[in-house]
Amino acid sequence: MDMRIVLGSREPGGTLEVLDFSLGESWDELGARIRKRFPKPPKVVVSDGEEGIPNALGDKDTVRQRCLRHGERNLKYVLYREGIKGPDQVPIIRAYRRVDALVACQKEVQALETDTKKHLRKLLEEAEKAFDRLKRYVPDHKLPETREYVYKLIEDGLSYLRLLLEEGVAIQVSTNKIESLMSRLALRIKRIGRRWSQRGGANMLAACLVYALHPEKYAEAEAKVKGQPLPQVSILIQSLQTAWTS
Repeated sequence: MDMRIVLGSREPGGTLEVLDFSLGESWDELGARIRKRFPKPPKVVVSDGEEGIPNALGDKDTVRQRCLRHGERNLKYVLYREGIKGPDQVPIIRAYRRVDALVACQKEVQALETDTKKHLRKLLEEAEKAFDRLKRYVPDHKLPETREYVYKLIEDGLSYLRLLLEEGVAIQVSTNKIESLMSRLALRIKRIGRRWSQRGGANMLAACLVYALHPEKYAEAEAKVKGQPLPQVSILIQSLQTAWTS
């Protein structure tokens, strides 16, 4: 059963909050529920490249940022699927790594916020030139899937740089935080038991989210669920699908 979690912040670089989560639902179902509570579409959606996430969570005006940490990892996988393996991948991966703007870490992106527009334009131009070189290694007639992936990557992967040029705002460029959270949740749930009903799994996921994000309040939250008198706890589980903590 698929586990999906959506984190969001009220402003760029702000504290991430759990907007919604689900077990066994599609991104479209999750997105429809989020839009009821947040009618205004998000300015930016950062995703790992899974099909359907940006459309489900944003609209035509939403900036789509591809996770840079997934860039090379997924490129290797796409190449493997098209029969390019081992040493044959090396020249393509090297060409990809020459697109400096696609291998930047979050710290480097935050540092760019203070750079001049002239420097940012130069970075973007260099990235686009390096991308042209990369395209030569992935001809459409031989590697159509890889070429499509690379085109999408350059389009969505450099969104952060274009936004910096337009508005001077640095955004997240990886899904590392949510992946770390997902790993902790999955490990905890699997360790406790592998067989869950959808209702039981969702309840356990809600409890694990509180524990992972605010362990100092977990005892109070547990006491509240049991009906024990304790000081007010800033957690609200609105349904089996949503949990808020602060």
